[in-house]
Amino acid sequence: MRRGEGAVVLSLWHGQMLPILVAHRGEPCRVLVSEHRDGEIITQILASFGFSAERGSSTRGGLRALIGLVQRVRAGDDIAVTPDGPRGPRHSIAPGVALIAQKTNAPIVPLVAHCSRYWQLKSWDAFEIPKPFARVTVLYDQPVAATDSVESTSAALQGAMANALVRCEALARGGQHAFTYRVWAGQGRGARIVRACLTPVAALFGVVVSARNARFDRGTGVRPTALPALSIGNLTVGGTGKTPVAAWCVGVLRSAGAAPAVVMRGVGDDEWRVHTLLNPGAPVIRTPDRVAGVEEAAAQGADVVVLDDAFQHRQAARAADVVLVSADSWGERIRLLPAGPWREPLHALRRATAVVITVKDPERAQVGAVRDAVERAAPGLPVVLVELCSDTLCHASDTGHAEPRRAPVSELRQQAVLAVSAIGNPEPFERALGRHAQSVTPVRFPDHHHFSASDVRQLVHAAARTDRVVCTLKDAVKLAPEWPASATPLWYLSQTVVVRENAEALHAVLDRLLALRGVRQVRTASR
Repeated sequence: MRRGEGAVVLSLWHGQMLPILVAHRGEPCRVLVSEHRDGEIITQILASFGFSAERGSSTRGGLRALIGLVQRVRAGDDIAVTPDGPRGPRHSIAPGVALIAQKTNAPIVPLVAHCSRYWQLKSWDAFEIPKPFARVTVLYDQPVAATDSVESTSAALQGAMANALVRCEALARGGQHAFTYRVWAGQGRGARIVRACLTPVAALFGVVVSARNARFDRGTGVRPTALPALSIGNLTVGGTGKTPVAAWCVGVLRSAGAAPAVVMRGVGDDEWRVHTLLNPGAPVIRTPDRVAGVEEAAAQGADVVVLDDAFQHRQAARAADVVLVSADSWGERIRLLPAGPWREPLHALRRATAVVITVKDPERAQVGAVRDAVERAAPGLPVVLVELCSDTLCHASDTGHAEPRRAPVSELRQQAVLAVSAIGNPEPFERALGRHAQSVTPVRFPDHHHFSASDVRQLVHAAARTDRVVCTLKDAVKLAPEWPASATPLWYLSQTVVVRENAEALHAVLDRLLALRGVRQVRTASR
């Protein structure tokens, strides 16, 4: 808790007292506690953690407690105050904390916590009790300086506390994501030990995958489709750019006179919306049964279909398989789930028609290494290089408009940006913003996350200290309808598919699909 010279006023929400106490056991601090009966219980709990209490609240003994806390701060002691205590409303700011800061010139430090597993009481403050073995993430945010106005100080603290909650949750989620990444790609002793423990499970997973593929290779379980189908898929878990590449293929097919549809499983509430926006009028069918989805597409007037994320869904016959491999997250070692991110070994590319190497961050991409590995695993397979360029910002409130307001990403210079993402691999998105913005505060949610009203409120509060909020298109289709017009503007970073090498191979695949219109597909594609 030490930051340098001088005492500080720690501001924490009443409902998060216990996880914060657990994380700071034995550290010297005086905590404001009410004189009500439940305050006595809290005082005893504080003592067990090594804290002392100053008794009083806005309804009883408040002036005495205020004077006592001011004296403590002037003596150089840190104090902790719950501005929404003792009876709420939850996450509101009473004037006491601002008054203490005014009288002492001490900075107010927002202190918040995120608990991975907890019980939540049905009390006014939604009091959190950490479960055994829970991970508690604690964040000290930027201090708030007192002004001459109690009201303005309280308002600044309100926004700072909301911002701190969002950042703390993002840190916790980022920590979980980082833990998975360290297990999959880390070279430290801990990561190697965890991978070693997971290796037998990965080996068993590989046996199951091989047996399943052998069955489909014999034609067993493959069902005919009503229309010629192109599968767009990958070999790893998320983050390769399937959605923009699949949408690009749909656009090319439409420009050639075809009537394509997209058939996808539709995990979450984002990818199907993106397809609808990028190709207005093209049917988007969401169903786990790809064969039934193709039948529905035919009933809606389509004459070809693009199967989004279907390389492993081999029950549906297809005319061609295009497989994406990311050069941004490439690693030399191929480790199957759960010891790594791979759904199948690299040699599974031998059943593909073409492979597309995708690049989001040209400065970090390992295109040469990926190309060499692909050529060793599947000799003779056509290799296409595609860059997903992120050079334009679009106003999220115009999502779905034919001509949305646009701005070059260079406009982010000298701006503080809140980067919101709920995608499989957020690092390239955040790096793209970081190359231009003065500062980037990342807020990560799980892939395909559904943004609740509470999420939006917290993001709006967090954005109050920034110049712009930027998300991905996948997030914009969910956030834009809920984003208040009075909040910091919400933009999304647009991606443009640019074929850098061997475009003719990709167009040859699409020409094959166009030539098969009117022919019912009864076999899987083979090279």
